[in-house]
Amino acid sequence: MPIYEAICMLTLPFHVIAIYLLCNAFMPKKRYSGKVEVISYISYATCVSIIFLLIRIPIVVLLANIILIFLISFNYSYPSITRFLNTVIVYIILMIAEIIPLGMVGFFHINPFQGTQFDSIVGIILVRIVTFVMAISVYRFMKRRKKEYRIPKLYYVIHIFILLGTLYLFVVSLNAENLTLLQMIMSSVILMLVNGLILYTDEKLYCAMVVYTQENTLHLQALAYEKQNETMRQSLSIIRSLKHDMKNHLITLKAMYENQSLEGVHSYISKMMEEMEGTTNTLDSGNFVVDSIVNFKLQEMRMLDVIFSSM
Repeated sequence: MPIYEAICMLTLPFHVIAIYLLCNAFMPKKRYSGKVEVISYISYATCVSIIFLLIRIPIVVLLANIILIFLISFNYSYPSITRFLNTVIVYIILMIAEIIPLGMVGFFHINPFQGTQFDSIVGIILVRIVTFVMAISVYRFMKRRKKEYRIPKLYYVIHIFILLGTLYLFVVSLNAENLTLLQMIMSSVILMLVNGLILYTDEKLYCAMVVYTQENTLHLQALAYEKQNETMRQSLSIIRSLKHDMKNHLITLKAMYENQSLEGVHSYISKMMEEMEGTTNTLDSGNFVVDSIVNFKLQEMRMLDVIFSSM
């Protein structure tokens, strides 16, 4: 087997993993077990290998890939039209990932109906790297968007810049004279490691950011619960005081009634109603955190006899 075909077969797992990531990015709801899914991707790799080795006609490879990816989409619980559209999107991403490296190595003349003469080892390595990195980036972008963790667009621009920059340096280094096959393979491995480590480090930073955000949210919720609890304790104290005052009011009213002082009863009740109307209600905006903090502060102000009014 020629070196080019051997490199294609050795790097094919990266291509299959890229398709797996893209399919899961756009179709996360799975229909079958993981075992069935693994078998389907192994079958895809087998079919692609046979087509590549026997029929290297671009249009045939394109149609075969679209059909095979669509068959893979049956692993996911979506309507047929949705799976077909996602299949097209996945293949468009794969095509873009191939066009960029092919342009970098200067391979532009492709007849879709004739066997391709492309046999650049550098080109196929670049294709695999770009495809793999793009698949990871798309997968993580979709996953983060669904979790509602907003990532600035500049973040993705920087990732693309790093990828293209390292690829450019890789291509330039291959123009050196007396470059052996071993040196070329080592350069390819280093390129993959650099991009892989960048993605790995970024994933760890992202996870740390998520954990920090969740811990900070839990801390704020704990403070809100603590303040709400303090407000409830103060409310209970007020209720006990109110019960005591009410008892005194009832005793006073009873004494007035027994003395047949109806005018005094009426005056006393009117005074009580005026005092009750002057009481300010606690905040109930529907936002638990805001309500608990504001109510706590309002209660403190009342206990300190601070006069306040709403605008």
